[in-house]
Amino acid sequence: MYNESDSNFICLPSEVLAYYNLKKVSKYRNVYCVNCGEKGHIIRDCNGPITSFGIIAFKVVNCPEDEEYDKNAALDDIIVQQSGSEKYYFPKYNNEYPKIKFLMIQRKDTMGYTDFVRGKYTNSETLGEEIIKVCLNEMTRQEKKNLLTKTFDQIWSELWINHDSKCFKNEYEHAKKKYLQLDIQKLVKSSHSSFDFQEFGFPKGRRNMKETNISCAEREFYEETGYDNTSYDFIKNYPTIQEEFVGTNGVHYRHIYYLVKMKQNVSPPKIDTTNKIQTGEVQNIGWLTLDECMLLIRPYDTAKKSVIRNVYYDILQMKNNFVCSNFYYSNNKRGFNGSYSTQCRNSL
Repeated sequence: MYNESDSNFICLPSEVLAYYNLKKVSKYRNVYCVNCGEKGHIIRDCNGPITSFGIIAFKVVNCPEDEEYDKNAALDDIIVQQSGSEKYYFPKYNNEYPKIKFLMIQRKDTMGYTDFVRGKYTNSETLGEEIIKVCLNEMTRQEKKNLLTKTFDQIWSELWINHDSKCFKNEYEHAKKKYLQLDIQKLVKSSHSSFDFQEFGFPKGRRNMKETNISCAEREFYEETGYDNTSYDFIKNYPTIQEEFVGTNGVHYRHIYYLVKMKQNVSPPKIDTTNKIQTGEVQNIGWLTLDECMLLIRPYDTAKKSVIRNVYYDILQMKNNFVCSNFYYSNNKRGFNGSYSTQCRNSL
């Protein structure tokens, strides 16, 4: 512990500190923060929540022919498996029309597995152990098996489909050093919950430099689903949907979504195996009813469950009379406020 009277400790007068703070603000006066979009600071000095932008897409199914190509064997298997579990209640499938469906993606790897392998946990012994425990409890059985049977280099190579990415090259040494310090056998054995499938969520991602919120959301939606902005229309005057939560790592996250309605006769969603961007993040994609969404979203992801439930009831209130636009427009009048706050871990 330092002592202010210690001659080795330099304490700057408050007026000097104020001067340097002003100089810093002046230095970054015209600098744009990629995270919050405000000027005056850079991303590492941003006090706002880590922000991502995405799109929640829905369609109205008026008859069996409208969902003829929605069949997805892999998703159906998961739904059957989950609906047969005592942990979940799944109401009888509703064959009444019209019905609303949402486009959801399934992650290639769980957040817990990704963060664990990348070493995204603090070096603090107590907090670090807690975060590692959460990471392990979010992993699938297969991911835990990977930790026990594969080398770090094998795991790292499989985690990154695109070996030309900056993350693959720049994070390798740091991540491997942290990984090799862990007792993997002991950690896996002490973990409790095990999932059989990776998380489901909505397409979203971080903004690039000088990219607008809308442009970011549209780009991420295209990269993860293959649908460009000619495939959907925005719901006019519908405010942005905000999902906010604090992760168990203590980090504040904000996901901002735009609501869109898919156009008719759009081709069925699919995974393009030649697209490294998509396959590096997404393993499956499909149209799901509200009940199916609630079934597949992880139990602890209460923020996402609240968002999709409220959006669903807002769509019902529109009574199939949708005012659409090919660009986002909102007059900020009274309407839906999709901001939810919950204590849960980072989600897709």
